[in-house]
Amino acid sequence: MPAAVTLQQQAGGAPASINGADNRAPNEGTASAALIALGLPRIAAPPVSGSGAAAEAATQAFDGVVRAAGALGLGPEQLYEVCTAVEAATTRDAAASHVFLGITYRRLQMACASGQAAAARAWMGEMAERGGV
Repeated sequence: MPAAVTLQQQAGGAPASINGADNRAPNEGTASAALIALGLPRIAAPPVSGSGAAAEAATQAFDGVVRAAGALGLGPEQLYEVCTAVEAATTRDAAASHVFLGITYRRLQMACASGQAAAARAWMGEMAERGGV
């Protein structure tokens, strides 16, 4: 696991970043507004047989997860675990990727769209647990 993670991402034209070991989470009101502002897209799960479309959708979902993690103020260790879980879910096989994109990621997208920071944090926690296995 890397000791530090540096990420800079454009979200709505404004840079957001996760640098070093700053584990302070924004308050729930700030996090809710930041999640809504992300405007995470709903990603249609591509047909199980469409490997090119599946790879593109997985990459888009991964980017959305990283952006949401930034809005929530996740620390680098938890971000690493979440990213590991997302990568595993989207690269294991076509059916697993389809389920992740169509169901699991959709739960995060809905939480972000409605500003439900607690639900988005819970989702990140679930993913971090999967990534640590």
